[in-house]
Order: sequence, then structure tokens, then C-alpha cells
Amino acid sequence: MSFNVERVTFPSAPSTSTPTKSGLTSSLFNRFAGGGEKAEKTGGGEEEVWESLVAGGDGTLILSTFSPTTKTRTLLRWRLTSPTPTLKLLPPPSSPFPPTLFLDPTGCHNVTVTDNKIYYMNASLGLKEMKKWSKTLSQDHTVVTSIAWDVTGATESNPKRLLLGTSTSRCYSATLLSDSGDSSSDSEPKIDYLGTLNSSDSSPASISEIHYVQGHKGTRIIAATCGRGLRTRLHCLFSGEGNDQVKEAFTKSKETGQKFVELPGSVVKTDVKVLGGDFCMLSEFGVYHGTIEEDKDGVKDAGILMYDDLGAVGGVPCGVGLTKFNFVLLCNDGNVVVISRVSLEVVQRVRVNELACVGREKIKSELITDARRVGAVWLRRGRDIFHVSSPFEERDVWKLRLRKILRGGMSMTGEGVNQEKADEAEFDEVQALCSTQEERALVNLCRAEFHLEKGRGELAARWLARAPKSLAGFASTSLRLCLPSLLSPIDVTSTSTPSTSSLTSYLTESFSKLSKEKNKGIQLAMLGAWITELMLSERGALSTTNNKHMDASIGAFLARNAKQLDSKTTLSIMKSHSAAAHEIAAFAAACGDYGSAVKAALSIKSGNVDETATQRRGAMAALKMLDGAEISIAKDVYYFHAEEILSRAPVEASDAWIRRYSDGLDPEMLLPAILFVGKRAAEAREQQDDETDTIEDLQEVGILSYLEGVVKLGNNSAAVHNHLMTLYADLEDETPLFRYLTNTTTTTTSPTLPLNLKFTLNVILKTQRHHRSAVKVYMAMGKREAAVELALNVDPTLARELAENSIGPEQKKLWLMIAKDAAKEHTSNHTQTSNNTNTNAVSKDAVAKVIAVLKESGVLSIEDVLPFLPDFVQIDTFKEEIVAALSVYSEKIQRYKDEVNECDMTCDSLREEIEEVQSAPIQCPRNAKCALSGKPLLRDGKSLCDEGDNFYVFPSGFIVQKKALRTTVFLTLSQIQQERVVEIENELEQLGGDTYTEEIVVATASTFGAAKQKKTVIIDKSAAERERELEKIKTLQDEYDGLIASECPLTGKLMVDSINQPLEGWDDDLN
Repeated sequence: MSFNVERVTFPSAPSTSTPTKSGLTSSLFNRFAGGGEKAEKTGGGEEEVWESLVAGGDGTLILSTFSPTTKTRTLLRWRLTSPTPTLKLLPPPSSPFPPTLFLDPTGCHNVTVTDNKIYYMNASLGLKEMKKWSKTLSQDHTVVTSIAWDVTGATESNPKRLLLGTSTSRCYSATLLSDSGDSSSDSEPKIDYLGTLNSSDSSPASISEIHYVQGHKGTRIIAATCGRGLRTRLHCLFSGEGNDQVKEAFTKSKETGQKFVELPGSVVKTDVKVLGGDFCMLSEFGVYHGTIEEDKDGVKDAGILMYDDLGAVGGVPCGVGLTKFNFVLLCNDGNVVVISRVSLEVVQRVRVNELACVGREKIKSELITDARRVGAVWLRRGRDIFHVSSPFEERDVWKLRLRKILRGGMSMTGEGVNQEKADEAEFDEVQALCSTQEERALVNLCRAEFHLEKGRGELAARWLARAPKSLAGFASTSLRLCLPSLLSPIDVTSTSTPSTSSLTSYLTESFSKLSKEKNKGIQLAMLGAWITELMLSERGALSTTNNKHMDASIGAFLARNAKQLDSKTTLSIMKSHSAAAHEIAAFAAACGDYGSAVKAALSIKSGNVDETATQRRGAMAALKMLDGAEISIAKDVYYFHAEEILSRAPVEASDAWIRRYSDGLDPEMLLPAILFVGKRAAEAREQQDDETDTIEDLQEVGILSYLEGVVKLGNNSAAVHNHLMTLYADLEDETPLFRYLTNTTTTTTSPTLPLNLKFTLNVILKTQRHHRSAVKVYMAMGKREAAVELALNVDPTLARELAENSIGPEQKKLWLMIAKDAAKEHTSNHTQTSNNTNTNAVSKDAVAKVIAVLKESGVLSIEDVLPFLPDFVQIDTFKEEIVAALSVYSEKIQRYKDEVNECDMTCDSLREEIEEVQSAPIQCPRNAKCALSGKPLLRDGKSLCDEGDNFYVFPSGFIVQKKALRTTVFLTLSQIQQERVVEIENELEQLGGDTYTEEIVVATASTFGAAKQKKTVIIDKSAAERERELEKIKTLQDEYDGLIASECPLTGKLMVDSINQPLEGWDDDLN
């Protein structure tokens, strides 16, 4: 880093009557145009005096000047962004002492103290006297010596609250604006007394500096008190989060006692600079510096830089500045000394010749900082001002911090892990200061060497792996870490194996770094094999109690880098070191070799007596690995190890298989294992004496649970359903089987049942129980009679339910079976008890039972059940039923008679309507045309149709020629109807006329061709024959009309059926 001291010259003060634009032509951070090295004279020849200068935020400067000739005092305000200064005149001074200037960090608000009066000047308003401030301070016999500005949310129009430090250690809270918020208002702003610092001293010191420090947990107030012959102290006040944090800080300090740091010696005025949470302060013998604690009343990391050690000549320096990385001192001998905050050493000493005569001429010199511009430091001597700057202040700071760490001069928090973390944090801060990759690489290498020197081999190895190969080659570094003799002397008397943890850490870090590059598969496989060998070897050399950490490290490395390692090589290494089965299983699963992983998991053994629990854990581990695998890879492993997994962890296997069913795990492929395990469990259960739960019971539960689960998920495999039904049939409780059959036979969405009903019926009947389920199967097969027959033997109520649910003739047939069974039952009972029981009583019981069935059925009558009653039953026992039946018959006969009479009346009515229709005249217009062919039908009331052709007039009003109608309707008739139409036409053609030809004559005549010339024998017909022919013609004509003229072709069904046919000419229009 390098600091530059540039001399800039301020212009003379403008005339009090006419302010002029001075030579301020550009940014003060660069340079000013024009001269100014000589003192400027006023009109009377006396020099205009520069009294005080203060710098504020954003490049704002306030200067007070005094003219001995005019006895006027002027305030000049410059802002770097504006070349035009602002001039304000102060009242004529009553004392020769220069005013004290205060400027807030925003550069907008200025407070001037002169002649025990206080004035406030805003950036955009005029000068205003703070009379209430002056009055209050005069009454307390004190004056303002320092101001702390609260910049949180401060703006040009609202300066927020101020803290006033006075010459008698009294502190005040004040505002620059009145309650109305207007600085131009006549109402006075507030000023409140807060407390007194050094209240126990007989001679209170002056508060030379006071500052606000805002933190995350509250407000901190830093104040410095000093005076000639008085102690120099730094006071720290802290308050928590509250509405009035400043008042709370003073109240808390008063209650708990004031806390301060007392520095050796005494100074008239000290200088305190605060940057963030860091501060520096001038004392009689050195610069006191440190960091303000966040939530306490105190400081930390504090120290004193002695002036003698810094080479500061002439006593207490004129001022001190604080930048991000340095302290800046203005010494009395004209030197500017820059001290690094990192190394606490002098890094630069700048000689300013213009300041060399400070001591002799007693010209006021001071050091000014810009609160808002970090690194903006100004030096003032009389009318001359210098800007101290370093464009690249942080450039070499990392070197200083690194050098200090390597020398052991940074934080020491203790030994062991705490010190290791503290060192790492220091190196991280150094890396944050680096600007290039080369610098960071060098820091990492130094960090590694530092940890090696401290004996932290693993930590050093990790940083060596991150260093460039040009600085730390792989071969040399590996050899260095592999041989313990290069790190420490070898103890030949020791029997312990040298640790390879440093080399392992280096290789692991190198592996991680290499895995981010492309096409490094071979290198990664070699490094991974080496690391695995080292880890397993080191674990084998450790005692059993220290293996847990190594087990976790090995497992984490293998799981994290399974994809980069060569699976065969790594598994071979693990087996050579007798690695645990669960480790091999975990690595194989991570590599995607699920076959080896499951095999290893199932081979887990335990030396304990409870081998079953160990096997169960192994099976659960296998299922867990398969759960995370793709089903296309894992399904073959599921099928291969299904029997072993199911026998060890049946419930967990069932749950896992059900979860993977939707992924494509086929239950039929698992059935062989299920059958084998189920058979073995059944055999073991038969040999079991006690009723305690065993693994075999869990296996049966697991099998049932799995099959039920896949069936609920919609599996329709016949093998799965049949085996599930078999398992249900083996149970003593019929409820699961009956519920399953009910759901399967009534709610299945498949067109065919997945269950083989014949097989199901045979299995159930062989058990000689679960008859309700057998009835359910009969019903599903459609064999209701067999179902009712079986139900009558086991549950007559069920038989009645089946009969009630049936419909049609079958319902009556089923009720007859029930009635017959009821009669047969009592008949058999009578046969068995005929020797001891009254025959009449038994008969009455039989009749009562049959009659009960008769009444319950609702479809049987007494004559239906009479054949089932015993021959010896008296008719009196069912007289009422016979009478009721006869009454019903009588009612039916009467109802039938009424219906016949009603039908006769309807037929008579229809005949009359037909006759009316036939005799009703039909009017045909003269210009009528055929609705189909368009030909005219009449002219002058006579038909124009061809001879022998008639036309039809329909009720719809359309008239259609017979030929056109026949042509149109004939194509829509069925084949039988078309044949019948042709037959009728032929018969009608032959009938009619008064004569007929003999068939024999026609045949004989055909030999000579006489038939074609109508030279046949003509025979006259009798009247009876003509009447019969007319009757037959009328019948045939009616049938013919019914076939082709049953409805209008344009308004009837024919037109509706032709709606999907294209219109005439439609194809021509499209073309």
C-alpha cells in the first residue's frame, strides 16, 4: 500500500457584501486550480485569518474566517459537487477565541459555537441562533465541546437527535428542529439533561469527543474526557433495544456505576475516531485503539501504540485518522505516519515540508476526516490543506496479516480445537483480502505449512491438496505425508503403527478436487482404491473402541464417491480386509450393483443368540436398498431373493412389495416364493404345541397382507386371486372369505372374473364349512337353484333371501323349492316321531310352515303348494287359503270378462272408423302432379296416366303415381317383402275378365306358336267364379297397397330413413 499527500489550496473568502465564485474548479480529491501559497491580504493590508475547518459527509467543508479590518466573522460552506460556496455572516465577535464548528456526517447540518452562543445552519436555509440551548448551557455554566450526530434516518430536512458534550462532563440530548419540525419556526427546539460523566471527580473534565455507535443489539455511546492536569478517560455506555435508548444508556450507567478506561497521562484535548465498531484515541503517551463490544459497556482487543515506538517526535500528535486498514498520525515534526491496523507497525512515513515549521510559528494544524468517506483524511495548516489518500489501501494488507499469523501474533483463544478454529478463521480473513487466485493459492500453501508446524497433519493435508501443483506437486506431497520421518523423528522403541490419516486426508481432498474435472475416470479409480486401502488398513490397526469414527468415515467416503470408484476393485479390497457385510451392501447399492448389495445384506451374521433378529435386520436393509432402486434393475433381485426376504421379514417385505407394485413388480413372479414360504409355515404351525406367535405366524400374515394389497390395487391375475381364496378358505373364520367373494363377484370392473369359480367352489366344499361362501359362489355362477338347495341345508333364512332377490319365473321356482323343503322337513319329522306324536299336530305344523312360505313369497298360490302337503291333511287346516284363492280366481275371471267386452267394443269402433275412411270422398285438384315423378295426373277431370296405372292420394296431401311409388318403395323393402310384391303383381295380372284360357290348350298350342298369337281356347266364367275372383283381387290389392302405400313416402318413415343420403345434384355441385 502507498499513501499520497497532495496539497490543495482553498480560495480566499468572498467579500462580505458580494460573494464571488472562487477558484474551486473541480473535485477536492484531485486538485485545485490557481495559487494560494501566499497569505491573501484584505483591503487594509492585514491578513484574513482562517480560524476553524471541519469536514462532513459527502465532501462538505465548513470554514470560519475572521477579518481584523472589518471585525467580521464569516462561515463558508463548500460542497465538492458544487463549485459555488455558500457564505453566512456571524455576529461581530466579542472575544478573540475562534468559533467551534460541528458538521453532521450527511454534510447538511452545521452547529457553530462562538461567544457562548450557538448557531444552526442548514444546507438550504439561513443562520439561526439556538437561544434555548445557549440559555440552558449558560445556566449550567458550561459550553458545548463536542456533538454526536444520530445519522440513522437523518436527512437534510430532519437531522434527528444530537448528543451534546460539554466542558463540565455534562451530557445533553437536543434537537435542531422544534416540535413543528420546521427549522425556520420561532418555537425553540428541545434540550434535555442526560447525565454527567466523571461525576465522582471534584474537577470534571471536558468531553473532548462523543460519538454514536449503532449496533444490532442497541445503541452504544463513546465519549472521551480530558483536560490539563486531569485524567484521560474513554467512557462506553450501552443500552438495549428500546424507545429511548440514549436515556436508557445513561440511566443504566448511573445504576450500575460508570465504566470507563483510564489512560496514563494527561492531555488538554484528545482526538477520537470511530469507524464501524473500531476506534482510536490519542493519549499523552500513545494511540489507544480497540473494538467496542457489541452488547456490553466496554471494549475488546484493545492496546496502546507508544509514540516512541512509532517514531512520533514532538509529543502528542496534532491529530489521528482512522481508515479501514490503517491509523494516520499528524506529528508535530511535519511527518504523516501511517500505521497498519493489522500488523500494528509503521508502514509509511511521509515528510511534508510545509508542516516542518509548525512548532516554531505556532500555526494551528489539525487532522480532519470525512465520516462518510472511508479513507478521506485531510491535513490543515493555517490556510493550507493536504489530502492524504491511498487508492489501493487494501492491496498488500493480506501480506501483513499473513506475516502476523505466521509469527504467532494473532488471536490466541487456547489450545486444541478452539485454537485450531481461531487460526482457520484468521486465514479465512486473509483470503478474503486477496484479490487474485495466485494470492489465495499462496495463502493456502502458507496455511498448510503453518498447520504442519503445529502438528495438524490432516488439516494441513487438506490445504496442500488445494494448492496448485506447481507449488505442491502430487508425488512429492504424497511422499512427504506418507513418511512420518519427514514430519517428526521416528521412535524405534514404539510398537504402534504410524498413522496415515494425513495422507488419507490429502488423497481424499485431491479426489474431491479431481472429481469436478471431466475425463478423469482412471485417475479417480486409482485414487479411490488407494484411499479405501489406507482407510481399511488404518481401521484394522486401531483398537475396537476407536473404530466407530473410522467406520463412519469409510462409509461416508464410499457412499459419496460410489459413482467414481471402480466397484469390482473396491469390493475386492473390502473383502480382503474382511469388511462388514453391511458396509459391502451399502457400497454395492450405491454403485447400482443391487444383486451384490442384497446378497451381502442377507449374509449379515451376529454372534448373539438371537440370530433371527439379525437376519430380520439384514432383510430390512435389503428392502431399504431396493426401495431406492429403479424397478427395471431391482425387479430381478426382488424375484431372486423373494423367498429368503419373505421368510426373514414377512411384514416388511409385504409392505415393500405393495409399494413397488405400481412401479411394475409382478405378483405372479413372487408367487413361487409365497407358495414355498406359506407351505413351510403351515407345516411348522401343525407341529407347534403352544399358541405363542412365531415367525411362521408372521409369514402367513405377511403373505395375506401382500395378496390383499395387490388385489385392492386392481390386480386381476387369476393365480393371485385363486391363491388368496385358498388362504381364506383355510381360515377358521369365514368372514374374510365371504367379504372377499362379495367384493370380487359384485364390484369387479373386469368383464370376466379374475377368480376361477369352479375351482373356488371345489376348494370351499372340501373344507366342509364356509357354506355361506359356497352359496355366494353358486350365485356368481348363475346356479340359483343349487345355491338355494345348499342354503336350505345350512341357513333357510339365506335361501329365502336368495328367492326374494330373484325375478321372473325363476323366483316362483325357488319359492316352490323352499315350500317343498318345508313340507319335506315336517314329513320326515312326522315319520321319525309317528310313534310318540299326534299325527294331526304334525300335519298342522307342516301346513302352517307351507302356508307361511306361501304368504312370504307373494308369488305362490294354494294350488302351487297343494302337491307338497301330506295326503292325510284335512282341508280344514287351509280352508281360509282355499277360499282366498277361489275369491282371487273369481276376481280374475270377472276381470278377464270385462277386458273381453272392452276389446269387442274397441273392435266395433275401429270397424266403423275404417268404413268411414273408406267411404269418405277425396278431392284431387285438376292440375295435380305426381310428387315423385312430376307428371300431371288429370286433365279436364280425366286421368293422363298410362292405361292400367293408378295413383295414390295420401292424407298428407301428396299424390303419387303407382309406378313411381312402387319404384321408390320397392328398394326399401326386405327381400321377403319384395318377393311377395312380385307374387301379388303376377297373381293380379292373371286374375280379372269374364273369360279365361285353358292351360292345356295353351301348352298344346305352344308347339305351333299359337300362344303368342292368342289363339287359345277361351272359356266363359260363371258368376260364382267371377265373384270369387273379385274377392281375391280385393284381398290381394289390399295387401299390395299395404306393402307399397302404407304411408306417405315424403312424410313418413321412408323420408326419415333417407335423411343420411345426399341430395340430388350434390355431387355435381361439389365437382
